[in-house]
Amino acid sequence: MKKIYFIFSLILATFASQAQQNVSLKINHQLDTSAFVFNQVASNNLGNSFTITRLQYYISEIKLTHDGGLVTNVPSTYILVDAATTTNVALGSFNITSLEGISFGIGVEAPMNNADPSLHAATHPLAPKSPSMHWGWTSGYRFVAIEGNTGTNFSQIWQIHALGNRNYRTQNIVTSGKLQNGTIVAELDADYTQGLTGITVNSNLLNHGEFNESATLLTNFRTGVFTPLTVGLSENKQLVKFGIFPNPSTKDVFVTIDANYQNLSYAVFDLTGREVTNGLLNPSQGNQLSIEQKGIYLLNLYDDGLFIGSEKLIIQ
Repeated sequence: MKKIYFIFSLILATFASQAQQNVSLKINHQLDTSAFVFNQVASNNLGNSFTITRLQYYISEIKLTHDGGLVTNVPSTYILVDAATTTNVALGSFNITSLEGISFGIGVEAPMNNADPSLHAATHPLAPKSPSMHWGWTSGYRFVAIEGNTGTNFSQIWQIHALGNRNYRTQNIVTSGKLQNGTIVAELDADYTQGLTGITVNSNLLNHGEFNESATLLTNFRTGVFTPLTVGLSENKQLVKFGIFPNPSTKDVFVTIDANYQNLSYAVFDLTGREVTNGLLNPSQGNQLSIEQKGIYLLNLYDDGLFIGSEKLIIQ
């Protein structure tokens, strides 16, 4: 009897191990559509020109949505993102068949935000750093530290160090990632010009704290900076590029596709993963779509219900 129980347990353990799937998070650092480079001239939606000389931020409370809405926490994982280096972090191995989304907060959640940083090993993301990412026990960590130059000949300095428990929020991004060498990679584009949307970047901008530009910056990081590189991509899937114009738009856009598909449909998602609208497409003509609310969206294309492509859509 004990032998039978042992064999049965071994079979169950084998099946369980087969269900484990490695997952990683990759972030592509960008300024608008270009790869991020320090001291590169960029501009925000207000037409303010600037360069960036420092950009660091924390990611915490990572959760994976998968297999029909199940949510799995990625425990005790903190990422200190530095735009100067590649961000590709192994999150661990999980009982996941199909990834559907990833959620995380920008910053450090309470009460960890107000804990003693010296208690962490020197290599831990929350340990003391140079330059410092910690503001003090009362205020906690700098959630985002961004600095640069502006003004005539870009000779003047601007800075935002954003922090505060009041500004900590999580966001959910719809993505099934892509399969690379047996690992599901949740790959996101991060456009940091979107982080400065609505912020006047000039020589008088020096905000270290929880309010005004700091609060706006963290809101922008939650609502406009991150978009998935691909949605619904599998290792053997051939994705289709299609046209959206004008893009950006104020409301109405046209969708065209140069391919022979019979049963095309679409769905538009906001960056929280909420479906905004959906419908059918005629591949032989331009299809007009209307979206009232300003924001950044993902327009997913399906052929007979199977995902075949995704494009970012901006409504201003």
